Amino acid sequence: MTSRRLPESVTYLGKRYRLVDGRIVLNWRDRAVSTRPRPCRYCHNPAYFTDDAGRPVHKTCHEIAITADILATAPDVAA
Repeated sequence: MTSRRLPESVTYLGKRYRLVDGRIVLNWRDRAVSTRPRPCRYCHNPAYFTDDAGRPVHKTCHEIAITADILATAPDVAA
């Protein structure tokens, strides 16, 4: 059996993302923090950060959503 090496990064919607253990890892060091939390677009719990479109989101929720979308749109990656 041959092992396939996973890529270290992937392009998704025109942006490059780093992969760690097969999962997208976002760098949010430069993200602005809101003083008033709003419901996360995925889990609906209070979130202080926003995505690129300005929608409130948790970093982990966004990473999982991007990873799931990549796997759903590229079936050969999960082989």
